[in-house]
Formats: sequence, C-alpha cells, structure tokens
Amino acid sequence: MAVWKQFIDAPPPPALTFSTSAVEVTQDALILDVKRCRKRCLEFCADDLPVLSPLDQIEEVHDCELGDFVFIDAPYSSFINQYGYSGKGFYHSCLARWLLHVNVITWSQVTHRLNATAHLPHSCLRKPLEIIEACWEDPADRKLSCNSLLGLWCKKRKLYNVTTSRCELDAPAGDSLKRMIFYGEDKTVYDWVQEVSIKGPQTKYPIWLLVMCSEACRVGQAIWILEKLGCPKKSLCECKTDSIAFRVPKEEARGYQEGDW
Repeated sequence: MAVWKQFIDAPPPPALTFSTSAVEVTQDALILDVKRCRKRCLEFCADDLPVLSPLDQIEEVHDCELGDFVFIDAPYSSFINQYGYSGKGFYHSCLARWLLHVNVITWSQVTHRLNATAHLPHSCLRKPLEIIEACWEDPADRKLSCNSLLGLWCKKRKLYNVTTSRCELDAPAGDSLKRMIFYGEDKTVYDWVQEVSIKGPQTKYPIWLLVMCSEACRVGQAIWILEKLGCPKKSLCECKTDSIAFRVPKEEARGYQEGDW
C-alpha cells in the first residue's frame, strides 16, 4: 500500500502549457510540433514497459543508479527554463536522464527510485496501436483514438454511494452532493451522493506516466534545439503540451521552415 499511496495516488505531472501572448495567424510566428507525440512515445519507446508488483518497494538513491521511476526533489521555476521539468515528483527515467544531461538536476536531487519486478518488450504495443488506428479512416479519429486510450489509463476508477434518509441530520461525513425530494404533505427525503475511488490490484498509471515523461522529454529537447539555433527563450509565445509557437525575424523564418539547420 505504501507504493500505491506514494506513487499511484501522487499528483500527476501537470500539462505543459505556457503562454506569454496569444499568437494570431497574421503574426510572424512558427510552430514546432512533435507529430503524434503521445502515440509515438509509446509506439517507439526506447525503454521496456515496467510491470509493477505489490511487493515492489520505493528505495533511497545513494549509488547514482536510476530505477524505472525516480523521485526528483529540485527547485522549480518553469518547464521552459528547465527543459521539460515540471516540479517535485515521480518521473520515468527517460526524463530523468535528459534532465541530468542538461544539468537541470543533480544526482543529489534524485532522492528515491522504484524498480518494477518485470518488464514487457518496448515494442510490444506497436501492433495493437496499428490495429486501433486501422479502424478509422479520418486521421483526426486515428489520433483521437490513441490519445483517448492513454487518457483512460490515467483515469482513476470511481463509484458513487447514495445515502437516503428522511432526517437531514443523517448526512454522511465528507463531501457530498445533496438532493431533496418533496412528497406528500410537507414530507422530505434527502439523498447524499458521494464519489468513492476504487482501489484494485491493477493500474495503467505507470505506462501513462512513461508516455507523459517521454512527451516532456521531447518538448524539453525541442526548447533546447531552438535555443541552440539562436532562438531565445523570450521569443517563445505559447506551448500546448507538445507544440511550441515562437517568433523569429522575417528574414530567418524561411530557414526554420525549410529545416536549414
């Protein structure tokens, strides 16, 4: 239960969204987009897929060795300045390797790790993803089907309990949605609806976190590449999960569009 509470129930990393000013179509701005990012992060994942066991334990890091997942406790300013890092929490090792490489974090800030008991081959989901996409003719539906699948893997299972009474003092403890039903002569029935999370022996959250960390890694690398090309961070206008809008001088825009770098 310790791993479930500290890892599965931990707050997920926030979406990588950023805006300094809205970009109009008529403005001199370009967009760097990681095409089909989340689907390809899973389809072409370089790391084997972790399969956790109830017996797996979170351990402290003292030997400069990463696990499948690591807890990073480093100061946070913005994911733009820190190349995809979004604050204290658990990350897949793919993002941790990148953050160490660009000196956003140090080994002293990698405090804990979690290794999975078993692993599936990194390419094992390529065929299922192909089958899912083949069911749709519209490219937009193909993208949505894979992204929806990943969204379901993060969604926690819920059920709803209903407490009914004629006495308002029977309200259950905690948050609830209250409903009053009037009937007869001045008679009332009260319903209190409460949402309850279902905790079972299985979850897809580790795979979802792997994909989100891979996406953050690609966005961080895109920011780093733009910077190396001479595009300062102050020219970045917007970031929406896996695409970055940035402004460049008119005379340089063609070079970026044609990949002259």
